[in-house]
Amino acid sequence: MKYKSIILILSIFILISIAGVSAGEVDDKVMMSDKNPEIESTSIEKDLKITDNQVLSKTNDDEIQSVKDNEIIGEDSDSNTNATFNDLKKEIGEGGNITLTHKFYNYDGTGQESEFIEIKVANSVIDGNGAVINMNGSHTQVFQIKSDNVTIKNLTITNGNFEPEESWYFIYVPSNDAKILDCNFIDNNGHLKGVIFVEDNINCAVTNCTFINNQGDQYSWGGAIFNNNGNVAVTNCYFSGNSAREGSDIYSDGSSVTVDTCIFKDSGTTVNVQIVPPTLNVDDFVTLNNSGEKLTFDLKTNSGMSVNNGNISISVYDNNDTLIGEYSCLSGEGWTVDLPVGSYYAVFNTEYAGFEAINRTITVIPNTEYYINVTPVTTSNKTVTISAKSNIPTDIIGGRLVFILPNGDEINGTYDSDGKWWTMHTFDDYGTYEINATYTNFKRATVNSATITVRKTNSTINLGDIVLDYPESENVTVKTEGATSITAKIDGKSISVINNFTIPILDLDAGNYTLAVTTIPDETHLSVTKTVTITVNKASVKIIASDLELNLDDKSKVNYALEPEDTTGRINFISDNPEVANVASDGNITALSAGTANITITFEGNKNYEKTTKTIKVKVNKVDSTLIIPPQELEYKPSLNITVYATGATGIIAKIDGEDTKTDGFTIEIPVDAGTYTLTVTTIPDKNHNPVTKTANITVNKVNTIIGANDLEMAFGDKTKLLYLLVPEYAEGNITFSSSNPEVANVSTSGEVTAVSVGTANVTITFEGNKNYKKTTKTIKVKVDMANSTVNIGSSVLDYGNSLNVTVDATGAKGITAKIDGKDAKVNGYTIEIPVLNAGSHTLTVTTIPEENYNAVTENATITVRKLNSTLTVNNVTFDYKSIGFIAVTFTGATGVNATVLNQYQANVTVNGTNITISNLNAGKYTLQVTTIAEDNYNPITKTASITVNKLKTTLNAKSIATVYNVNKNLVITLKDSKGNALNGVNITVQLKDAKTYTTNKNGQIKVPTKGLIPKTYTAKITFKGNTNYEKTSKNTVKVTVKKATPKITAKKKTFKRTVKTKKYNIALKTNLKKAMKGVKVTLKVNKKTYSAKTNKKGIATFKITKLTKTGKYTATVKFAGNKYYNAKAVKQKIIVK
Repeated sequence: MKYKSIILILSIFILISIAGVSAGEVDDKVMMSDKNPEIESTSIEKDLKITDNQVLSKTNDDEIQSVKDNEIIGEDSDSNTNATFNDLKKEIGEGGNITLTHKFYNYDGTGQESEFIEIKVANSVIDGNGAVINMNGSHTQVFQIKSDNVTIKNLTITNGNFEPEESWYFIYVPSNDAKILDCNFIDNNGHLKGVIFVEDNINCAVTNCTFINNQGDQYSWGGAIFNNNGNVAVTNCYFSGNSAREGSDIYSDGSSVTVDTCIFKDSGTTVNVQIVPPTLNVDDFVTLNNSGEKLTFDLKTNSGMSVNNGNISISVYDNNDTLIGEYSCLSGEGWTVDLPVGSYYAVFNTEYAGFEAINRTITVIPNTEYYINVTPVTTSNKTVTISAKSNIPTDIIGGRLVFILPNGDEINGTYDSDGKWWTMHTFDDYGTYEINATYTNFKRATVNSATITVRKTNSTINLGDIVLDYPESENVTVKTEGATSITAKIDGKSISVINNFTIPILDLDAGNYTLAVTTIPDETHLSVTKTVTITVNKASVKIIASDLELNLDDKSKVNYALEPEDTTGRINFISDNPEVANVASDGNITALSAGTANITITFEGNKNYEKTTKTIKVKVNKVDSTLIIPPQELEYKPSLNITVYATGATGIIAKIDGEDTKTDGFTIEIPVDAGTYTLTVTTIPDKNHNPVTKTANITVNKVNTIIGANDLEMAFGDKTKLLYLLVPEYAEGNITFSSSNPEVANVSTSGEVTAVSVGTANVTITFEGNKNYKKTTKTIKVKVDMANSTVNIGSSVLDYGNSLNVTVDATGAKGITAKIDGKDAKVNGYTIEIPVLNAGSHTLTVTTIPEENYNAVTENATITVRKLNSTLTVNNVTFDYKSIGFIAVTFTGATGVNATVLNQYQANVTVNGTNITISNLNAGKYTLQVTTIAEDNYNPITKTASITVNKLKTTLNAKSIATVYNVNKNLVITLKDSKGNALNGVNITVQLKDAKTYTTNKNGQIKVPTKGLIPKTYTAKITFKGNTNYEKTSKNTVKVTVKKATPKITAKKKTFKRTVKTKKYNIALKTNLKKAMKGVKVTLKVNKKTYSAKTNKKGIATFKITKLTKTGKYTATVKFAGNKYYNAKAVKQKIIVK
């Protein structure tokens, strides 16, 4: 089989680029008038503007080939892409929001395919999703639209065929507000009445569609579209190769068809059709050479829909009308102007029916940076020359430079020469003005604005700095121009001015001051302020004082005087050698060291007197040092020394009986045995003192000694070393030991005592003494007692249910006894049997059976019996909100369990044996904590399990409603959970005209009012966003249809006299709610003449009939054409002229 047809049809789709329209939003009604049907600016157009809005002019007819009857589209292709016409009927049914699921639907004559598809569901949207319906030459209609506001889009119908005498069509439109969008009709043959047939008084919109090679026979009208007195709007469609006896593309019987922005490739294509061309908005263009800048276009349908891919042809001519070149581009892409520098005009045209070419100028200038620099000006004249410099080539592009004042006023500039522009302007007042500029037909220049300042001239002050000596004063007269007087301030403080211009300077302390003089100007000058410096110099001071001579440690005071005598102020004293002579802040001098020092006397000065200094010399003389050696009687020590006292010395020299001895500072070493000696000491003076020598007697005596020791108590068999203390501790000599009863306690020459038998003995310790120490003794008592036997036993640990054997170590014993918690335990030698005990702590008591010469002893140890852990198994649980969760647990070593939900105190948790029930939890995830109630010998154990509480699913229920404009009817919406329970007090968002939020009542319902909605069909977008316990849900299929209201016209039978030239005929126009319709146009047709009038605030319209001059009875038709809120209405009445 061939696949050429498939490729060709897909090529057609790419070439003509039909834009898609969203099915969910095509719900606005089409509104027509008798004379100029047009589509309201509704969501259809908005959707079209969102898409590419591709123009059909790019189709190449040479590439279009018919699908032949013997070629089955899609044969041998994937089964997911192919289906039959019968499958198509099943998918669509009677309508609704349908998106086709196959790429190809082929008519094969089986089943019920001979029956067409009737769309009976209002507001249906049939989205072909790019599908091709191949009728394979059948005589069957495809669609009959039997309900209002039906949309068919995004599909292709091909190879349909009606035999002569069969007055059929492929899409039959007998119901209002049908929309056929983005569809293709190719190679169909018909009889009598076109591919699309629109019935009487029916509104229908055909948008973005293609009609190619649709053939009618010699009896047919309208090869593509036949209008049987309906209201048809055809927008942005392409017609080529269609044929019929009359109107090869469109034929309208009765009211005309409005054709907006369409392309007809053949001649004689339409009958009774109103052609409305698109609008092309393009401006005169100035660009830079080789800049790549594009000239852009704004191509729109008459109804205002943007057309981005319209084919624009451009013919460019120079100023001699010579054709420079032919160009073309798509309207949405723009044309890149690539012309040499120069001036041109271009003719712009399109393929759309009825479009008239337009001319625009194109100017190409050299590619450089263009600027406009406004010149800044500062002047005292209110009439100012405003100027600017620019390199814009005025001679090439024409136009002019315009100056822009701060208030937005514009002033045309005058071109001077060499890029200079100027104008004159008088400003109303002094001030600063920001002047901007622009160029009338060139906006790519960089504009640098400038400031024009118009201000008064300053007055002047002639005044210099002023210098005085304290305490002088002076009157200063200031010379000015442009001032009537002055004011003055010294350091910011106002002072009086004498005779307008004289300033008194008096009573100022020494220092620098700022004198600020400000003019009080006359009418033509500005006030100015000038500052000068006033300098008041300080007075000088002299100090009178004499030199001093002092001995070391003397104190004196500096004697000085100031001139002038009445000078007061602070006096400071400082010594350059304070180690020799120190001076205090009050002038008192202390002689601290022999030598000389200079003392500087400083008068610090003050705010009015200068600082001054005077230096005097102070001499300090040396004195004898001092030495004190007290008589000494000392007790012998191996290292003996004494300390003497001296002043004015850095150290001493010492001799004992004429022999030098060591000194350390003022401490003298006495390295002699006990005896009497002569000590001679001489000072080593410091720099301020003289040396001195003195002698003294020293006696060194023997040292008394003492032995310290304590009585001993020993156990049989023990050995110990005697502990004693010889005082003084540095005493040296022989120590001896002796025992009064060595059979009880024996002592060695080194002082070790052995307990030989039970009893008592005396041990004597003797120090023999020598030339420097005296002899001494000490006797102590030694008692020998019986020894204790020993037993060693440690603590034991075992688990509940186990027994244990414990072996102990013992000495001095011939056996043991044992008790556990006071009860006798079984003992085998030194091994104790520990039976099975309850969990807890137990006391093991062990007592020795002693040998001879030993005592019995008892020791305790702890036996710890550890509890076993109980066991517990807990599983996770999941349940729905408002339900109860069940968990079964298993355990051992316990009498039961306790359970709680962590941190959820409101939760109901019930434990019944091994079963746990949980309730009163919001949706979410929680943790269940379970703990065993342990038996006595077991530990409790805690485990956790996960609790998951699921949100409940929800459903929104609402039925589509229909109402009439301005008549309130509520859209009722009910929200329930998956268990059928109504949700009270939750928010539901409903978007009709605008999105609003409502709160449900106890029945889970909200009521959305429809009063005030303009007539059309709305798709209610209903959303429940969900909350803590309920899942979100939405519903977008509920329709609210607001139909136009039908007004009432009251027109009464009226009789006029023939002689009345202007016959006034009144009618009343009221709404369906019986309210007056004011300012509405109505027409009256009588005797083939039509009159119009507007209603007043009471809804009364008065027609002035001037052409009814003959007697007779006339039928008058009063007609209201309708608008977007109200249907058209017409009534007939009799008018009699006598």
